[in-house]
Parts: sequence; structure tokens; C-alpha cells
Amino acid sequence: MRIRCNQCGAIVSTEVPDDTVVRAWVECADCVKPFPINTPSSKYKTTIPWWVAKKVYAEYSKRYGTEQSLERLAQRGGFGEKEMDDLYPEWRE
Repeated sequence: MRIRCNQCGAIVSTEVPDDTVVRAWVECADCVKPFPINTPSSKYKTTIPWWVAKKVYAEYSKRYGTEQSLERLAQRGGFGEKEMDDLYPEWRE
């Protein structure tokens, strides 16, 4: 058996015995990596988990294409607040 990320299902362990009991929330490196939100009016840095950004990017790419990768969007400061509200209104929860 292998242990999987609770968010995306990616394998996060090597082979472990089948009788191993895991009582923990497990996340892979991609799911805990912060994704920036462009908030020019705020003096505080706003981020969301990368797994949320992947959901937003799925909607973004349907509307605008995949010319910019999710990684490139992060390098450029991320999605804007209004863009997030439009693409994934649940992001503030």
C-alpha cells in the first residue's frame, strides 16, 4: 500500500505494509505550496493553497486558454482578487 495526499490523491510515500494505520492528514508538496493572490490594496501578502489554484486555473484555462501556465501566473503575481471572485467564488471560505 502507498499513502496518498488527502487533497489530490498523489502518492506521497514508498511502499508501506498493508496493515499500517495512518491517522493523519497528509498533503503532497504541490498541495501545500502557496500560490499568490494579487492584492495591491492590501499591505499583507495573500496566498491560497496550490491545489485551490489548480481548480481556479481549470476554469481560467477554459475561458482564456493555456497560453500562460499556472506556474507563470504565479511568477507574475497570481490571480487578482476580482478574478478569483469571478473564477472561483468559494476561494474566500
